[in-house]
Amino acid sequence: MYTISLHNLIFDAFLGIFPEEQVVPGLFKVDVDITLANQERLQALNQTIDYVSIYQLISKLFETHTALLEQLSYDIAHAIKQAFPLVDTVRVTIAKTHLPVAGMRGAVSVSYITS
Repeated sequence: MYTISLHNLIFDAFLGIFPEEQVVPGLFKVDVDITLANQERLQALNQTIDYVSIYQLISKLFETHTALLEQLSYDIAHAIKQAFPLVDTVRVTIAKTHLPVAGMRGAVSVSYITS
């Protein structure tokens, strides 16, 4: 089984439910793990998926207004599965690294796994 991972992808986006999140973009870190259905020895790009295309797909989805991390992680996972028939499962984790809560430090993340 093959897993293709894109980790520590950084996006600035207007994502959230608070009014200030619609004025100042937040910083988000994305990790994606994609398991391929193919278990044979891979020797050509057409036997796998192009990670540049995955990045572009994620980037495009970050350009749309989304209120919830849960919604965006679901949309990313299912868009990847739909675009690439070789994909078996997708795990998407999105972390919000700057929280709009006074005094709260750290990050909040949401993960979604397709079946």
